[in-house]
Amino acid sequence: MFSSALAEREQGNIRLAIVQLLKSLEPIKPYFSESLPVTYQGSEIFLGNEIFKELSTTIANLKVVPVVNSVDVKIGQALLDKISFETHYANAGPVPEIPLEARYTEKRTRDRPQHPVESPGPAGRARHHEARAHARRSPQDRIPPDRQGAGSAPRHAGPAPVGRE
Repeated sequence: MFSSALAEREQGNIRLAIVQLLKSLEPIKPYFSESLPVTYQGSEIFLGNEIFKELSTTIANLKVVPVVNSVDVKIGQALLDKISFETHYANAGPVPEIPLEARYTEKRTRDRPQHPVESPGPAGRARHHEARAHARRSPQDRIPPDRQGAGSAPRHAGPAPVGRE
C-alpha cells in the first residue's frame, strides 16, 4: 500500500495518496514503538518513519490559495462577493478532492483597541508609558476606594520622609 500511495502521488492523485498513506499505517499500528526495519526497493528503511515522512511531505506541499487574490472589504459591512479557495499541491495546480472547511462571522471576534498603544510622536510615547505604568500597578490599586484597606496592610502614599521615624 505504501508504494501504491507514492505512485498515486507521482500521478497527481493527492487525495488518494494521502488516504493510502494513512491506511498503510493501520497494519503497523501495534509496532509504532519499534523501529520496524524493512527492505524497500533495495534499501533498508524504517517503515513507520518512512510512512510518516511521506505523509508529512505530502501534506506540507498542500497550499490553500484564494481563487480571487483581492477583495474589497469595509469594517462593519458584510462581504458582498463570494470568497473561494482552492487547494493546490506544490506547483502542480488545483487538487479538487481535498475538502476545505472555513467559518466566517460578521460579528466582532475580539475587541480592537481604540488607540494604538505605540504610535509616532510625543503623544504616542506618553500613551505607551501610561500603558506600561498601568500594567505595573498592584492589585490593591484596582480595588475600589471604599473597599481599600479592609483586611490588608496599611497603604502608604509613598516612601517615608527622610529623618523622621
